[in-house]
Amino acid sequence: MSLPHALLGLINYRPATGDELKATFDRSIHFFWNATLPQIYRTLNQMEKRGWLTLKVEHQNGKPSRKLYDITKAGRDHHANLLQRYEEEVPSVIQGYADATGAFADASYWTLTLDYGRRVDRMVLERCNEALKRTEDKSGKRPRQKKSVSFP
Repeated sequence: MSLPHALLGLINYRPATGDELKATFDRSIHFFWNATLPQIYRTLNQMEKRGWLTLKVEHQNGKPSRKLYDITKAGRDHHANLLQRYEEEVPSVIQGYADATGAFADASYWTLTLDYGRRVDRMVLERCNEALKRTEDKSGKRPRQKKSVSFP
């Protein structure tokens, strides 16, 4: 995975500034991968030139303007293609690492982790689809909720 791929994944959730992306890196994946702010901004500019992102400048009173990056359809398509490719390549990468280093025990745990992630993703997707199906009436529109429901 490269920095553009990681940034596409993050921006796919919501538009963000370079500073927000750096903060997200620092909170989430910094144990595995560190990206500096100059690297992030340089990569965002390259991604915008490729048509994967749009840039919106938001002017603020008494503060520097914010550069807000959002993903384009081309960026979403590229991101989806990358995810599909990684899905297909990860098992062979794990096996290649085990063959090269002799770390077969590590590889078996990585494979278990990969399997766990796939199963959780499938379960969440199935649950969301079931919830959508249950909340749609026959016309395909979601019914109005008459009263709020609370859980004990």
